[in-house]
Amino acid sequence: MASNPKAVADGVVAVRQHPQKGPQKKTPQKMQAEKVSKAGPQSQSSTTGSRSRQKKTTAAKGAAGSEVAVTKPAGPEDMQIVKSKKKKKKSAKGGEVAKKNTDSEWKLSPFVGGRYNDLDPVFSKDERHLFVANANLLKVFSTKTSLLVRTITVPSSAKYPEHIVGYGVDPRDAERMVIATPTRLFLWDWTSGEQLKKWQPATGPLQYSCIPTEEGTEGTGDIIIASKRPSGSAGSIVWSVKLDSDGTEVEKTQIFETSHLVTAVRVVDGGKAVCAIADKEILIANYDGGRWLAPRTFTMGQKLTCMDVYIQAGAKGKKAKVQRTGHVVVGDKTGALHILHDVVLRPATEPVAMKLHWHRKAVESVKWALNGSYVVSGGAETVLVIWQLETGIKQYLPHLGAAVRNIVVSPGGASYAISLSDNSTIIVSTTELKATANIAGIQSVSQSRKLQNALRVPCILHPTTANNLLLATPPNQLDRSGASPYLQTFDTHSDRHISRQALTRTNATNVNQAPDHTAIAEPNIVGLAATSDGEWLASVDEWHPPRRGPSATSAVDTSRGREVFLKFWKWHGKRKEWELVTRVDTPHPSQSDAAGSESILDITSTLSGQEFATIGADGCARIWRPKDRARAGTKTPGLTTWTCRKTIAFTKPRAIAPKSLLPASAAPKTRTWGAAAYSDDASLLAVASPEQGIGDDSLLHLLSPRDGTVLQTLGGMNLGRTHGLAILERYCILAGSRKLLVWNLVDGAVAWELVLSDIITSPITPGSVHLAADPHARTFALAFATADAGAVLVFRPDSPAPLCERDLDAPVAALHALPAGGGFVVLDVEARVQTLAPARLAVGAASAAAGAVGADEVESRLSALYLGATATTAVAKTEAAGDGDADGDVEMEDGSGSGDAVVPRQRLEAVFDQAPAFAAEAVFERVFELFAKRPLRAEEDDEDEDEE
Repeated sequence: MASNPKAVADGVVAVRQHPQKGPQKKTPQKMQAEKVSKAGPQSQSSTTGSRSRQKKTTAAKGAAGSEVAVTKPAGPEDMQIVKSKKKKKKSAKGGEVAKKNTDSEWKLSPFVGGRYNDLDPVFSKDERHLFVANANLLKVFSTKTSLLVRTITVPSSAKYPEHIVGYGVDPRDAERMVIATPTRLFLWDWTSGEQLKKWQPATGPLQYSCIPTEEGTEGTGDIIIASKRPSGSAGSIVWSVKLDSDGTEVEKTQIFETSHLVTAVRVVDGGKAVCAIADKEILIANYDGGRWLAPRTFTMGQKLTCMDVYIQAGAKGKKAKVQRTGHVVVGDKTGALHILHDVVLRPATEPVAMKLHWHRKAVESVKWALNGSYVVSGGAETVLVIWQLETGIKQYLPHLGAAVRNIVVSPGGASYAISLSDNSTIIVSTTELKATANIAGIQSVSQSRKLQNALRVPCILHPTTANNLLLATPPNQLDRSGASPYLQTFDTHSDRHISRQALTRTNATNVNQAPDHTAIAEPNIVGLAATSDGEWLASVDEWHPPRRGPSATSAVDTSRGREVFLKFWKWHGKRKEWELVTRVDTPHPSQSDAAGSESILDITSTLSGQEFATIGADGCARIWRPKDRARAGTKTPGLTTWTCRKTIAFTKPRAIAPKSLLPASAAPKTRTWGAAAYSDDASLLAVASPEQGIGDDSLLHLLSPRDGTVLQTLGGMNLGRTHGLAILERYCILAGSRKLLVWNLVDGAVAWELVLSDIITSPITPGSVHLAADPHARTFALAFATADAGAVLVFRPDSPAPLCERDLDAPVAALHALPAGGGFVVLDVEARVQTLAPARLAVGAASAAAGAVGADEVESRLSALYLGATATTAVAKTEAAGDGDADGDVEMEDGSGSGDAVVPRQRLEAVFDQAPAFAAEAVFERVFELFAKRPLRAEEDDEDEDEE
């Protein structure tokens, strides 16, 4: 019996592998003999190693070692096992898992994006720039344009990773920036990006640093730092550090030591007064008489979360001189603000305290206004509260969209810089309370490196603008259990946030709790897909009712009242946003009324045309296509609705027993997962679903979207849970939790497979396997995570030999293919993006441009681009016309002789589509060459001179 899909239509094929022994260890002589005997690039070894993967050579299991069982739809009891003819496979399909030397032909770009550190942003003295820290990077943004001006990279290595724990503008020079890491202090010229000095204070790991806003007097420290206590004991030590000009020695003085962790430090009065908070304590130390006095401690009733200090300048009154005073404001975890008057510069026997309370949860940040008459605070309520102390009046700036993390007042008092929990910072004018700038990084969920279960981030690359990454984002980036109701568009080429739009109902308000104080949950975006022309976007959001009762173990109840919405959006070019056109309630109905709608497990679109496919937990695949709305017998253009055109049941719906017969404790656990992929011509839809009753394995269903029929079902592949599915020409690629399998759709057999445990020694994090296919280059990438790292491998579907193998710094959260063979985009759990692309697209072009273009030629090209081609021609014509035309009028010629470089749009698109994100210099040079070419008329004149 043949195993071709056409011959076994409406049948079920079970692929059963012969039991094989483990991979045998080969001797060096045998490996050398095989290398000599084999031909082709598959036999060449890779030069790039891997720290986490064990270098094994395992046999790829082909169709020769498999048995194919063909089954009629009647049921599994009629299964007949038919042995397929064993054929000898070449090394590309059935041979060793060899590595190609093309590994060096792929390049992994530097990181783009990332989560900003939980530190106060810093304004420059002229308020024209804002400094924001991101891991070991300090980014300089323009406050007027919100664009990135410069990036300062603090030296870091894999052995000694660094991250910024504090930074500030040097009070003696506004163009210098002091940056602190856990082990070192740096002095940078942020205007030029030059590192001036570095110091390594012997104080233990640094936790916090604070720089005076004004230059201190002689005898005070330049920088106040907090470090961990030695010998691993809990608590912190606060130091005053004086930096020498030669960068060789550090003079440090211990100010005080506490048994609690210091969470905030402020230094005022030119470095002569230090205030800190640790747990429930406020510690204030003063410098007097050439030494630091013992700190004064004020103990509060709740744990303190934030602090700020205000120094009131002294003045001369009519009767006596008013002395300088210092006031402290702190916020605690219950949402209350406490103000202690006159406690900083001089000891107070009984400080005057004031309590303000509006926040329901912990106060995340609090700051004094420059004149001391206002206090600004913020927290989880997404509201900025401005307190007028003399009158008690409160002013609100609500609906910020995310919880407030940090607040900074500009040096001139004209702006507030507000850092939010969604990895963004907005600049608000203090007079109008209107946003003047918005700085945001990638806002996807930021997860811990050491994951128990990986969290996949729904995201896609824009089909027509490949550098635009569309991803689902939450209000709080650190909340793994929270919903992601927003859609962010991020430019990975320029490392710039473009837009953010809500695709579901949101709670961006101060009223986000029910009357019984239960948090109101937001719908969660679980799927995204777009048409090939970029005009239509489909999103899937899911909502569960909150779980009530003291015994609730989770925030939501997944067993009842599930709401699932399938929404279709059309791109509105003028408003630059997605416009909702169709919303489908309950796209996959459930048999149980209490359960609501069944979950949508995956959504995909065709490579051309306008068609989406969804697969649900009900065992059905639904095909969605647009339809024009008809009004009064006519079709009005522009009014379109999306409807379900086909419903294909690929598995039998599970039976639901009555609650009286089946108690909740005895209810079987249903496994729900799925993946779907279209073929290149959209004639075939592949669907992977759980194989119920046979362990933890998957079934592969081949469906016909046009006929609405099931062509074939494959089982017994021992894949485990399927995490990725793709079709490249004749091959169907399945990425499971146990193995990677490539099925030949034409031959109806396994082309090759790789067991993941044979190529990696460490356990793979559950749910961390990702698959992405590039139909243009006929390659696909497999990514997975182990412990606190990740890896990505690139293959061709006809060979198990990887083209590329790269270790990643963090586990992968999403993986997608760039169009036109541009490589693959990797989004990791720390909200960073990297591009893995063939080096010929970037390195070759960049090196060729760098070697061929010198300084003089670049200057001439700039002149030709902006002035030379047009201005020189116009000047020459003016001089020529001055002799014959009294009016000085110039008779312009047609476009072919005017000297203007006319570049077709297709040539520009080809340049940008073929280059990855990190090839900016190469792209600039290639565009340069298009516009800087000599005029056509000049080339014709040169040819005429040569003929003469």
